[in-house]
Amino acid sequence: MECLLSATELRILGGLAFAFIILSVWVEQTAVKVDVNDFKRAGQALQLSGSAATVQIVIGGKESDVRKKLGEGLRRDFVFIFSYVALFVALGLLFSQANVSAAGWLGVAAAVVIIGAGAFDVIENYKSFAILALDKDRITDSLCQTLRTISTMKWVLLFLTVAFEAVILIKLMNWYSLIGVLMILSAVVGFASLRFHTLFTPALLSLGFAVIALGIILLAAPQKILRLIC
Repeated sequence: MECLLSATELRILGGLAFAFIILSVWVEQTAVKVDVNDFKRAGQALQLSGSAATVQIVIGGKESDVRKKLGEGLRRDFVFIFSYVALFVALGLLFSQANVSAAGWLGVAAAVVIIGAGAFDVIENYKSFAILALDKDRITDSLCQTLRTISTMKWVLLFLTVAFEAVILIKLMNWYSLIGVLMILSAVVGFASLRFHTLFTPALLSLGFAVIALGIILLAAPQKILRLIC
């Protein structure tokens, strides 16, 4: 089967993988650690608590340093959104050509779903900015619950994308399947993290290791992927 992508394009995809890692670290530099309920990051508490009382405690007054740092993180996140959507769309199109059952629709579905995740992420950021601009007493449960719904949809679609692409890799039944195992682990733990928020860190670490492994292979040995997947 002729591949949609060439070796040169796969190396560019490898560069996207490392851009994803670098940008995730760049965004993480703005993270504010907290310990409120089940949340360890102020951004997660803002976007997933659904509670005005929790958000008011976490972000403080209108001129607080927490609000300023969260705002900076949201601005950086717009760049990160573009990077992960581009990466997972490209991976979905590549994996859709694998010679395993259901690879075609799983890969294309992954590409479509991650675009949806990115769209919800953009909306989430604007809703977060709106809350950060309010006085504490004007932050309501209704606003926070709306933000939680949008944020939850983003994470569900992101982890669903990872799961779709993981299944294709696992079905290859070769050593690339180990990367698929890391990705499916990330997806499963990620879904659980929507209820148990302390699981976000292991879920995202697992995904990060999988992306690094893919990036190395795509940059160093794209022809091997062309032979084994296409």
